Amino acid sequence: MIFSKSLVFRCFKAGANVKPFHPTKELTNESFIAKAIWQSLKDNDPEAVVEILEAHLIAVNKLKFSKEANIPRASHTFCYKCDRWMRRR
Repeated sequence: MIFSKSLVFRCFKAGANVKPFHPTKELTNESFIAKAIWQSLKDNDPEAVVEILEAHLIAVNKLKFSKEANIPRASHTFCYKCDRWMRRR
């Protein structure tokens, strides 16, 4: 495993209004993606549209691959990060 020495853990105050966030659910939600694309088009930001579509397709492909290969998404994500790290070197 790859560990970072600069990893910082944060503790929240008791009673902090913190909610769990699942980015995969948001990125695979078609109505959320449609709203984001529409807002980007209204703001005349074509680069944002491309980034939104790219993130959506990556999330959908990860889910599809994980289901077909019957492996946990965390394992696939770890392999994906290692592969990207190795390509940069």
